[in-house]
Amino acid sequence: MIIFTKFEKDLLETSSVALGVFDGVHLAHQKIFDDVISKSKKYASTPCVITFSNHPQNILGGKKILNIISCEKKLKFLEKLGIEAVVMLEFTEGMASLSAEDYLKMIVDSLHPKSITLGFNHSFGACKRGNGEFLKNHEPLYDYETTVIEPVNYEGHVVSSSLIRNLLTEGNISLANKMLGRDFSVEGKIVTGAQKGRTIGFPTINLKLADGLIAPKNGVYGGYVRVCGEVYRSAINVGHAPTFNYSEEVVVEAHLFDFSKDVYFEHAEVFFTEHIRDEKKFSSKEELKENISRDCSLILGYEMKI
Repeated sequence: MIIFTKFEKDLLETSSVALGVFDGVHLAHQKIFDDVISKSKKYASTPCVITFSNHPQNILGGKKILNIISCEKKLKFLEKLGIEAVVMLEFTEGMASLSAEDYLKMIVDSLHPKSITLGFNHSFGACKRGNGEFLKNHEPLYDYETTVIEPVNYEGHVVSSSLIRNLLTEGNISLANKMLGRDFSVEGKIVTGAQKGRTIGFPTINLKLADGLIAPKNGVYGGYVRVCGEVYRSAINVGHAPTFNYSEEVVVEAHLFDFSKDVYFEHAEVFFTEHIRDEKKFSSKEELKENISRDCSLILGYEMKI
């Protein structure tokens, strides 16, 4: 997969393009990419995505949006879905002030699209003037085909990145996973923790969350961990470890079943499948141990497809 970080003249000879932020690469996004792949076969063009390394709302809205996935993971998913080229732009105030006409001209001069696909609610250019209707109106000028993907519904809800973020912060991991089309995960290097879990028979691996990425609601989850090429069922805690040493930062701790390796500083990915309970501070080490044991029994009772 080819990755560009800015528009330049004639980056691609011809393309079929998707426009969007695509945070999460969820079910609705996948519909857009399916259309791009289809159009690329129709026009013998390169399937291409134009997206952003930062969330535009962090510039436009003056508020902090936490991403569902990192740029690196987004690129990995796009490649897996068959996308062959990505223009990964940094969204800036200058870009926000760019007219829809100028933005489209940059796309045309750079990628020579035979088709442009976008979601029903995607907009671009100053004052959000660029949308599906705008693109259709400019088809005669630039000779491309516009496709607007209609809303994708799941259990009566329109699938969107903002809804998935809300579900994660509410602890509704099951519905979030269904809308993502896969199990939500966080990843990073395993760091040294306080090793208090080891003293009560439940050693954990600890991950520090990357800045700018969302975590599920604080609490205990069932799931699994991929580390050193192997996958292990796991009991996972997200939060501040209030019983032993309260942490100001949110940390992810995972107790891996049937696991005893030393994996400090290895890369791990932690997948969430069920919400078990909210995080709680216990009055004693014994009470904590009893509750963790109960959590593990519940988690092992779930059927899990890894």
